[in-house]
Amino acid sequence: MTWKDSQQKPKPARKRVAPIYAGEEITFEPGPLRDECWQRLGPSVGRVLRTHAGAVIEWSAGIDGATDAGGRPRAVVLGDQGLCFADPRLDADGRPVYVVSMCVLNPQSFRRFKVDYRPGSTLANGGRRPWDPRRPGSGKPAIAGLAADDIGLIGNLPPQAQELLQIPFLDGAKVLRAAWHYEGSKTYLDNFMVVLAGRRDITAAYGRKTVPAGHSDETAHWLLTCVQAGVTKTVGMS
Repeated sequence: MTWKDSQQKPKPARKRVAPIYAGEEITFEPGPLRDECWQRLGPSVGRVLRTHAGAVIEWSAGIDGATDAGGRPRAVVLGDQGLCFADPRLDADGRPVYVVSMCVLNPQSFRRFKVDYRPGSTLANGGRRPWDPRRPGSGKPAIAGLAADDIGLIGNLPPQAQELLQIPFLDGAKVLRAAWHYEGSKTYLDNFMVVLAGRRDITAAYGRKTVPAGHSDETAHWLLTCVQAGVTKTVGMS
């Protein structure tokens, strides 16, 4: 797969400036990690996801207690051909099945940006987060379709990453689906991934977070890759 230059400018926002959020505390729940969750999907589901996603860029799998009483995992796969979701459901006869939905992507539209965010220590910043929230004047999310918990998660990311995730949606396009996953502890996050899917664009950020000695969560270091890509069609997305 060929990526465009990571230094190219992000897709310009045509009407509004992306809000920057302060974020909510990242919490942790016990449960299987993504590798085990992927195995629980079963080979046929994994094969469908990989086929439609193409060359895999990043993926996640985890259990959301709100999605299935049986504790079955859901999965997200981002590839150069598609952004695919697998969700546990019950069919008409009450049998467990998986429903796969996706955004089919234009491989030539991909943009990739590196975000290497390393603020000063807690003492140097007086214990404050090194950026000020910038919220829309209406008090409502500037991006239609984002839930409060989505905003709370995105608000933990560096300002540049927050902007890159939101820019394609600033012209009024709605986020049809937001999904995120992370593993680790309060001082180290690995396998971090968040995706926003719309009818015309998708965005994603993935990577890791560390809290070095002398720092706090407010001055954590992030090493992320942010992706923007155009959608040619959606399947099973509403």
